[in-house]
Amino acid sequence: MKKVLIVLGIVAAVVVLGCVGTSVLVSALGKARESARAKATVLAPSVEVAAEKPKAPVVTVDVATIDKSEETQGKREAYIKTLSASGFFGDSRSNGQAGRVVVKPAFYALDFKKKEEYLSVVYAYYWDGKDDGFFMRLLYSKTNKEVGQYGKSLGGLKME
Repeated sequence: MKKVLIVLGIVAAVVVLGCVGTSVLVSALGKARESARAKATVLAPSVEVAAEKPKAPVVTVDVATIDKSEETQGKREAYIKTLSASGFFGDSRSNGQAGRVVVKPAFYALDFKKKEEYLSVVYAYYWDGKDDGFFMRLLYSKTNKEVGQYGKSLGGLKME
């Protein structure tokens, strides 16, 4: 828990300071992240240098393991904002039966594993824990057309 708080403190410092002193902060973040990875329950997001892809908090689509606590949901919400600010996602929402997330051009540059990793955070945030058939529709920002879906019942990510 102490290492998670260190990572969160460093993330906050990077956000506040912007690019000033990022080499020192990124180095410290890397050391804290390596220590935190040793624990299986790491849920804190980590932010990397703008040129690198953000690392998602540990989240799965397994119904039994999705933590819906306020603390974890707050971390997911903050991470979704980070992904949006990084140009991967636009708007996201859910009506309880299905969710939607707008994917931007940068999303397409990600490999399949990263796409699933990032979408798992959005899914875990919006899934209410009741409907195993819940899924997220992916809409492309330039056309507003559906380009894929993500959900437990689908076995993960399905791109068109």
